[in-house]
Amino acid sequence: MVVGAAALIVRVVYGWFEGGIWPGDTLGLACGIAAAVLMMVAAVYGVRRRTRRLSTRLRLGTAAAWLQLHLYGGGLFLLLVALHAGSRWPTGSLGWWLWATSVWVVVTGLLGLTIQRTVPRVLAAGTATEVHYDRIAEHVEDLRLRALQVAEASEAPIRTLYSSSLAAAMAAPRRDLGVLLDAGGGRRLDPIEHLRGLLDAEERAHLDELESLYRAKLDLDTHFTLQQLLRAWLWLHVPASIVLVLLVLVHIGAVTYY
Repeated sequence: MVVGAAALIVRVVYGWFEGGIWPGDTLGLACGIAAAVLMMVAAVYGVRRRTRRLSTRLRLGTAAAWLQLHLYGGGLFLLLVALHAGSRWPTGSLGWWLWATSVWVVVTGLLGLTIQRTVPRVLAAGTATEVHYDRIAEHVEDLRLRALQVAEASEAPIRTLYSSSLAAAMAAPRRDLGVLLDAGGGRRLDPIEHLRGLLDAEERAHLDELESLYRAKLDLDTHFTLQQLLRAWLWLHVPASIVLVLLVLVHIGAVTYY
């Protein structure tokens, strides 16, 4: 960020005395080259994540250090792109594609950072279990069968509650972005609480067991939703990042050739 601030100061001072930065002048080229280098360095983070063991063996730096380089390098990249363009709107199709893709990659990167910092806190505050995404469906089916057994062993009020209010929710993992505001699913427990005061002690024990299973299912739904969110944003960020690298290479090739 210090380097970014310094680059911005250079831009203002240079623009004041020399009439602005142009992509083809010395400072414009320097900003363009620096932006390309930072983009490549930021892209290496993805390779570093997929070769973690090899990177650790070769002592290529910690994952945390590479993440910081990826984040700050990506932000500074966009600033240098703006400086390289002379703070003017791009001309030509390639220029617009470069600019739009650069902004998209940085914005989706910031979105991913927000998601990665928010989701663990929501999971820690709203769930009592940890589960791998690939095993969620298996756990849900186990909870469904156990809840069905409890309902079938209970009297009519609990069976009616299960069939009318809980069976559909217990059937499969459910995606619900409302968990960002209500990770514990408090409002979804209202039908159970309304029935509790109408039951005798034995049936309340059945209802308590059913509630425990339903709460466990809500925890799994929270994991299902938020872990999908963690995976989904990569589809917004990674393909665009690959396209950006290719566009920059085409841009460098075109400038060099012509």
